[in-house]
Amino acid sequence: MMPPPTAEPAPAATRPPAAGSARTGVRDRTIGVASVTAVVIVWWAVARLGLVNPLLLAGPDAVASSAISLTLSGLLPTHIAVSMGRVLVGFFAAFVVALPLGTLIGMSRTVRAAVNPLIELVRPIPPIAMIPLAILWLGIGETSKYSIIGYGAFFPILLSTVAGFAAIDPVHVRAALTQTQVSRSRSGIPILSQLPLIGRLFSQTDTIERKQDLLILITPHIVDEGEVVRPSKP
Repeated sequence: MMPPPTAEPAPAATRPPAAGSARTGVRDRTIGVASVTAVVIVWWAVARLGLVNPLLLAGPDAVASSAISLTLSGLLPTHIAVSMGRVLVGFFAAFVVALPLGTLIGMSRTVRAAVNPLIELVRPIPPIAMIPLAILWLGIGETSKYSIIGYGAFFPILLSTVAGFAAIDPVHVRAALTQTQVSRSRSGIPILSQLPLIGRLFSQTDTIERKQDLLILITPHIVDEGEVVRPSKP
C-alpha cells in the first residue's frame, strides 16, 4: 500500500512573518541564557555558603581558576588532545563497521532478520558496563579505551543508517529502478522490462497510486543525461 499523500504546504499569507520568527528566536536565546545564569548563581551560592563539602562541589570561581592555571601550564590541553584522539579513533572504528552493516540491514530483509536479534541482545548494555570485559579481554592499555568508545558510538551510527534506509520513499526507489531499466533499453535491452509497471498502471483503482506510477513511467523519458527536455518557446 502506498503512503498517504502529504499535506499541501500552507499558503504564504498564513505563514508567520520573518520579523516574528526573529523575535521568537531572540526570546528563546534570552530564556536559555537566563536559565544557565540562574544555575551558575545557585551553584556559586551553595558553594559560598558551605552547604556542600568543597571537595565534593567546588564553586564556579574555583573551577575557573583551576582551568586557567592548568591551561597556562599546558597540562589541560595535553589531556584534551589525548582524549580527543581516543574519541576519533573509537568513532572511526565504529563508523567503518556500523555504516556497511547498517546498509546491508537496510537493503536486505535476510540480513536484517539474521542480525537484528543479536543487535537487540547487546544494544541495551551500556558502555560503562562493558569496561570490566574490555579490561579483561584487551588489557588496560589504549585498545580497551578505543573499544569502549567504539562500542558507545556503534549503535547510534548503525540505527541511524538503518532508519535512513527505512525513511526512503518507495516511489523514489521505483523511479530509480525504472530509470535504470530505460537506460538498459537504450543500450539494446528490450523495453519489455517495463511491461509489469504498465500493467500495474492500468489495473490500479487508486487514483493517487495511478498518478504516481504514471509519473514514474514517463519521468525517465523526459530526462536526457540529467537535463529536463523542455518544450521550445513559440
